[in-house]
Amino acid sequence: MEESTFGDRSQGFPSTTEYCQYVVGQDWEQLVHQPNSVVGPYDAKNKYVAFKALKAVIPELVNAMYDSRNFKLICDDLSLANLIVRSRQDLTVVGVVDLEWSNIGPAQLFGSAP
Repeated sequence: MEESTFGDRSQGFPSTTEYCQYVVGQDWEQLVHQPNSVVGPYDAKNKYVAFKALKAVIPELVNAMYDSRNFKLICDDLSLANLIVRSRQDLTVVGVVDLEWSNIGPAQLFGSAP
């Protein structure tokens, strides 16, 4: 059986560092295997250098104190419009809608701009 383009994601990620390495690895695979991911030799060289540099600094970007913490629900566009409340008087949240841009990721992603 051929390996999935996304690799084995069934086990999850034990650390933020491994999550970041996976994301960079996926972008690297796209650069290597998708011909239209670059517009020419200059662009290819710049992307190659950028990926190598990013991969090298991942350990410095991840706060070691939070590296092995649980992952959280991340929703960049969550607002009051996404919440269903019980009533005008009782603002208990009973539902959340429109989570299409949501994902589960390291809590450290909350500290970065979308």
